Amino acid sequence: EGVGHALRSAERLRPSEGLSWCAVASMSVERAHAAAVTLHGCLIICGGVGCQTHSSIERFDPANGDSAAWESLRPMSTPRVSPLAVVVQGRLYVCGGHDEVLLSSAERYDPAAGTWEALGPMSARRGAAAAAVLGGHLYVCGGHDGAEFRRSVERLDPARGTWELLPPMRSR
Repeated sequence: EGVGHALRSAERLRPSEGLSWCAVASMSVERAHAAAVTLHGCLIICGGVGCQTHSSIERFDPANGDSAAWESLRPMSTPRVSPLAVVVQGRLYVCGGHDEVLLSSAERYDPAAGTWEALGPMSARRGAAAAAVLGGHLYVCGGHDGAEFRRSVERLDPARGTWELLPPMRSR
């Protein structure tokens, strides 16, 4: 059930049942190299690649049971393979990754309104970077810009939608 290593299938871990895995409903498209986050108790899958690069987003609510269908959400404005995705203050942030080229763009999804908003770009294109949330801010560290691995660190101010370049890491 996949093209190469892209799959539609999904599984969930049941810690209450001896850390066992069980199959849940399949996603609507085959995906590899997608981002995954939890938002309001649901699993959100962003982008990735199958037969094509995806801008689509899908949500699975485990409260509806393992056989419940994935729900398609409004797609991102940019298709992204291996994007960074985090949740800050109840909103989904997706940035970087690549389509035909590495991306510096970022966007924010408001689940209450069901809308995406373009944010200011990061200072550099980034793939294979790390992201974390601390103190209500999104931090993006390192990654590859297509030529070299980066030591740079950026912080997004969610209120302004702008990035601030921070002191670089000591190593790549």
